Amino acid sequence: MPATAGMPRWDTEPVNLDAMLARFAERWSPKKIAQINDYDVRIVKVQGEFTWHKHADTDEWAITRTGQR
Repeated sequence: MPATAGMPRWDTEPVNLDAMLARFAERWSPKKIAQINDYDVRIVKVQGEFTWHKHADTDEWAITRTGQR
């Protein structure tokens, strides 16, 4: 996809989250699956309670695939 002024640059094809999650079993170990502009897109499997936190020096967002938030 060509870059357009002010629009994100997508460096990868769409990612199948189910397929990526099936590649590993360990919990609490984020895996990089893509990059958008200068930002890494990571997935992680968690189990049990997750205490939400933030990093002051970066932008972050989260999607809950299953479970609750």
